[in-house]
Amino acid sequence: MTHQVAKGFHLNLKGMTRAGDLSSDIRQAYVRKFALAYSLTTLGFSLYFTPQEFNPKSAIPVNIGLFLIAAPHWFRNSKIPTYWLNVISQVANAGASVWICSFLGPTSHINLVAIPQFIMALMMFSGVHPRTTIAVAGLCLFQLMLPLFPFVDTWYLHKRMREPGLVVLRAILDVTIFSLSTYQFKIISESWNRLVARAEDEKELYQNQNEWRKKLLRILSHDIKEPMVHSLLAARNLKKRVSGDEASIVNQIESAQISILEMITNVELSNQELDRGASGHVKAPVVAHSVQGVLRKLGPWFESRLKEKQVTLDLSGASDEHLIHAAGDAFVYQVFMNLLSNAVKFTPRGGVVRVESRVWPDGAVAWMIRDDGVGIGPEVFVAHTTPQPGTDGERGSGLGLKIARTFADDNQIELVFLSSRLGVSHPRVRHEGAGTCVVLLQARVAGRLSSAQ
Repeated sequence: MTHQVAKGFHLNLKGMTRAGDLSSDIRQAYVRKFALAYSLTTLGFSLYFTPQEFNPKSAIPVNIGLFLIAAPHWFRNSKIPTYWLNVISQVANAGASVWICSFLGPTSHINLVAIPQFIMALMMFSGVHPRTTIAVAGLCLFQLMLPLFPFVDTWYLHKRMREPGLVVLRAILDVTIFSLSTYQFKIISESWNRLVARAEDEKELYQNQNEWRKKLLRILSHDIKEPMVHSLLAARNLKKRVSGDEASIVNQIESAQISILEMITNVELSNQELDRGASGHVKAPVVAHSVQGVLRKLGPWFESRLKEKQVTLDLSGASDEHLIHAAGDAFVYQVFMNLLSNAVKFTPRGGVVRVESRVWPDGAVAWMIRDDGVGIGPEVFVAHTTPQPGTDGERGSGLGLKIARTFADDNQIELVFLSSRLGVSHPRVRHEGAGTCVVLLQARVAGRLSSAQ
């Protein structure tokens, strides 16, 4: 079963990759289509005007410029980067516009081609090359203002078209520019609709991939946890029948099995939280927790571990009247269990772990977990995913502290770590000497449950 889920997970990732075409590729395909239409239209006009221009030194370059407007299409399979093909298209368009405006005159309306050129520039560069977009916008503004420049009124004056011809030409140019702009907006609309459809497809593929991931985690957790529970029960039965060194070995096996079950529980509960977030469900109900209530749930996890290391759990400083309000299982297993597990892990054999609680007049509540180990150091926070061995060589997943901090934040609980190695203090809680003190501090909680679990 696990193999089948893993195979489906892999195939789903492949499907997601196939569907992940970049929006820039779609946009560039429309750019090539429009650039080709623009180039062919202007070259069609040139068939009429070029015979009237008897100076090949200017007529040939301008027709080359009109041809290069479609450079993104003509050279799409070349080694020239797409960015530079788009730049060539814009520069060629601007150069041809200057020449044509000079030839036809400032009243020919040819300067209005700057409008579709600017729209095409947005399709080419917007959101990808902001500086180039600004530069091309300035170039298009220059084209739009061509009739205001004196040189346009002096070039090719002896060959300029007569006014009756310009009236007809203006109408043709206006219709052509309007058609090109309309076609551009149609292309942009189609491109947008395709991008929206593609985004929906990718969203669905991502959701399917996420479901496969969660299903895989659930099945893997079950496949590992079930035999571990049976082996743990077998180890406990075996422990009743042996003594001496053999009993010590069985205790170590039992402790290792409990650590593995603890890791699996972390994975399962994290997966449940992801399920709630992905489905948009509200978080688990908030309840009031007492120290004794939490420890009753965690008793089976720590009983053998405390006995094996001969560690004493001192609860004399804790009161069941000092309640912390948080989501049920998330707080018990993801926050408190991880912190208490770390305290036991780093307490030397025969040491003491103390759980204390306190409330202040302003309603703030704190639970403190103190151990007499070597004390937590700053390196844990720099690389807290690296497993740190305990005093007896115990190793965990390296995720406990990170998970605890994340779930504590979600429940408005401040985690404070105090030790001589950290060199930090807290205004509410003092810690002196060796070891570590972890403070779970929650400000006054109004309008929540008051009954303890």
